[in-house]
Amino acid sequence: GPNSVTRNYSYYNLSHGGSHSSRGGPPPPGWLLQRNKTVIVRRLDYDIDEETLYKKFKYCGAIISIQTTRKGHAFIEFKSTYAIENALAMDREKINGCRCEVRPFTERV
Repeated sequence: GPNSVTRNYSYYNLSHGGSHSSRGGPPPPGWLLQRNKTVIVRRLDYDIDEETLYKKFKYCGAIISIQTTRKGHAFIEFKSTYAIENALAMDREKINGCRCEVRPFTERV
């Protein structure tokens, strides 16, 4: 359902002085994904963590936040739109042995 995404995820916030703090629980109030700067990554290993995704996608451009659901999906929000192009080029790359799918995030999953 529409709530499945927000119920179980970790919030990986890189916007506060670049600290890689990973924490569970709801995002801060008013937090919203910028549609044109976010990709959704699917078909991931269910045990994937934000650190692994950060290391894989950091070369695309500056990352603001990474969220993983526990269903093999992740949302990666970038600082700029050009980073999206780089991220989309990583479609079908292997991450932890799983060939992932990278798509623009346009609406709720």
